[in-house]
Amino acid sequence: MERVFNMGFLETEKVHIIAAGCILVGALVLGWLLKHAIDRYIGRQSAKGTMDPGVKTRMQMSGKLLLVFIYLLGVALAVFQFPRAKAVGTGLLASAGVIGVFMGLASQSALANIMSGITLAFSQPFRLGDTIFVEGEKGTVEEIHLSYTFIRTPDNRRLIIPNRNLASKTIVNYSIVESRITARVDVWIDFSADIDRARTIAMQAVKESPYWDTDGEPSVAVVEMTESAVKLRVLADASSQAQASNLGMDARERIITRFREQRVPFPGQAASET
Repeated sequence: MERVFNMGFLETEKVHIIAAGCILVGALVLGWLLKHAIDRYIGRQSAKGTMDPGVKTRMQMSGKLLLVFIYLLGVALAVFQFPRAKAVGTGLLASAGVIGVFMGLASQSALANIMSGITLAFSQPFRLGDTIFVEGEKGTVEEIHLSYTFIRTPDNRRLIIPNRNLASKTIVNYSIVESRITARVDVWIDFSADIDRARTIAMQAVKESPYWDTDGEPSVAVVEMTESAVKLRVLADASSQAQASNLGMDARERIITRFREQRVPFPGQAASET
């Protein structure tokens, strides 16, 4: 009896099943083509170096929203190919208010994450590729999904943070607004050292670094001193957060090397040599 019912259902609904299948396949193909086109365009522009991080972030989020819309529309159109589904759908629409309340309560957290993800992508407190500080961690924004944002830390861990949490947090963005980042290097020298000479040597050492942004002039100032030592602070600009980190390490090594070569005494060294 069940087999006869199944055969009868398949026979009478054959046209609707084929139509629903074609719609689903069409939605999947259209979604794939859309994603492929967006990824290809972003890849080409990024390779040329002409893709603004803000535009890239908006395009990726817009693509995700369009994919969700296409898939939901495809499923809805496929279901409504069946006359029985239309009748059920009419009844559901009549009680949509009650169902909407229950669905809203059940999926409040998910909807909050999705809405926060859309807000983050278009208001852009951070963008793809930006270096930020949040939840006590510094990292690079890798992906902004509808519900979660993926952040890669310098030691290659992944922070996966719900978007609604990010939307309510104070975030330090090292990449946005100002393109240049300042690197800081502190070095102690002996109190008897010639400060002007040490300043000249330190500035020259920074300028020799390949990570230094030549648009800005380095500065060297005395920021602290004791009875036996003086702390010099070297400030120099770099073109990005990554370059600033490299500049700090490279400049520190160069300054120490130049001080040794030029006999700028380190704390206690002048006394030991006399």
